[in-house]
Amino acid sequence: MQVFGNIYACIAHSQCHNVRAFHPALFAESSQSAVPIQNNTEIMPHYLKKFSTLRGDSGRLFALNSLTAMSYSLIMPIMGFFLIEQLQTPPAYIGIYTISTAVSGVMFSQLLGGWVDRGGNGRTLFMMAMLAAFCAALAFANINTFWQALLVGVCLMGFASASIPMLLAMIRKFAEKSGKNSLALNSQMRSGVSLVWIIGPTLAFTTVDQFGFSANFYLSAGLSLMVIIMAWVYLPEQSSLKKPQSQQLTSKSFSMDIGLLGAVMLLGNLANTLYLTAIPLYLTQDLELPVSLPGMLMGLTAALEIPIMLLVPRWASRFGRHRIFTIGFLFALAFYLLLQVAESPWQLFVLQLFNGAFFGIFAGLGISLIQDAATDRPGFASAFYTNAMRFGMMGGTSLAGILAQFWGFKFALLGAVVAIVFALVFMVLIIMRQAPPKLHIKPMD
Repeated sequence: MQVFGNIYACIAHSQCHNVRAFHPALFAESSQSAVPIQNNTEIMPHYLKKFSTLRGDSGRLFALNSLTAMSYSLIMPIMGFFLIEQLQTPPAYIGIYTISTAVSGVMFSQLLGGWVDRGGNGRTLFMMAMLAAFCAALAFANINTFWQALLVGVCLMGFASASIPMLLAMIRKFAEKSGKNSLALNSQMRSGVSLVWIIGPTLAFTTVDQFGFSANFYLSAGLSLMVIIMAWVYLPEQSSLKKPQSQQLTSKSFSMDIGLLGAVMLLGNLANTLYLTAIPLYLTQDLELPVSLPGMLMGLTAALEIPIMLLVPRWASRFGRHRIFTIGFLFALAFYLLLQVAESPWQLFVLQLFNGAFFGIFAGLGISLIQDAATDRPGFASAFYTNAMRFGMMGGTSLAGILAQFWGFKFALLGAVVAIVFALVFMVLIIMRQAPPKLHIKPMD
């Protein structure tokens, strides 16, 4: 579930008590709206109080984020099943579809992200992407060959996937215009990913089982249409003011820090995908443990990572964002190393504490780090983040199959260790680059 959850954002209650539209000044929100919350949340745990800020404009954006995520979560998990069961496609064709749509998504995301940074209307582009998702769902409900599915995936789903970086960029702009903590807001939005990838796939497979594939695709289309209507009503019409030429030239630069952070995101998601791909077969075939155990472990991790994501902003403000992110990878290193010696269910359950800590920090902090490294290009930064995660997912899935084919599932899990070690090296380089230079004072004669 986490694999797709890295790319698609959250679903949860929006708490939209106020029906007024967004302020034209890009999500400007009244400071008085947060006052009454204090009295109602005094007895809440600290990490649950984070959700108390999701009212008014924040809540509407959260609702858009949620419904967008749900519309995708009804399609992505069942596509392999749909291609084989409904379209009678050979299993090898699943790889063709996955790679083709992923490459298309990368191209559309970077194209539209750059367009936004050059003054394009983010709301219009987001609505166009969701319209593509709506059309794709309708098309999937009515096609009957693999090549039709491939055409829909490349032309429509690839374009639709650009809605995610568009939304992430709007969230960043909202945080900046309203004076909110961008890290805290990203963590709140991202924490619901674990919820949607528990609810969404379960709902998708249940709908397919009870009513068929077409009903599930129509349900996804309905959610996409709801998102389009909400975006048209609530999102502001962003002006298409172009940046000065000097600022455009500066924006085209690609710093070493952005490149290193992108590599870290790719490696982190590659390791996570390796684990998610190999662990079910390793536990059931090599260790001969119950078939239900992998699902239980993933569900526990999802439950653990939510409070971690909500606590990350507090830790980051105290200890530093990059240091907390590096600590998250140390949890990952401990988790993947200990997997090599864990053989009983209780040991595997305990290890999920490390996995939940890693993924909670990784998912809750990653997008903010890249956006902070490219503050003048939120569209580019958001697209770069989602594409790095997408390439990590593709690489992890492919590498898991290759390693398992020649050396076994346990050895495939060692691939995650290697990826985490390289990610830690890159994080150390980033921290060293950001350390203030030492002043060399020449002694006086």
